[in-house]
Amino acid sequence: MNTMLTLIALLLALLLVASNSPAASAAGLTNDAATHYIVHARAAEGGFVEVGRLVARVNGRIALTVTTSGAPAERLHQAWSDIDRRPSLSTKLRAADGSLVGRIVDRGSPGFAAALADVMSREYGYFVSEVPAGPGTR
Repeated sequence: MNTMLTLIALLLALLLVASNSPAASAAGLTNDAATHYIVHARAAEGGFVEVGRLVARVNGRIALTVTTSGAPAERLHQAWSDIDRRPSLSTKLRAADGSLVGRIVDRGSPGFAAALADVMSREYGYFVSEVPAGPGTR
């Protein structure tokens, strides 16, 4: 019985370590909460089409998954490459009174995902919308 409990404890410890590894994090298997976003671009027909998804983790990491191919994918990769190099983002968001307020938001700070959405919109023409939390979106 003690051997069985020891094996179970060992397996649980291994699972815990694996779930917090960089590989598990890249695969989206970590235990930390995340906010999911959809990146849209204007379609030639005038509507919007999904071109990618962002996952913003509470540890400040934001990962991009491109969901299209061809020129739109290349354009999104280039925009992301430009943004991802920045240690902070200069954002312009509406204040409660409706005025436009500029501020610098550092990577990893609570407002970074909103600043990212703003920059992707203003500088690159994307529309970034948050995916409502639900099953499978932690």
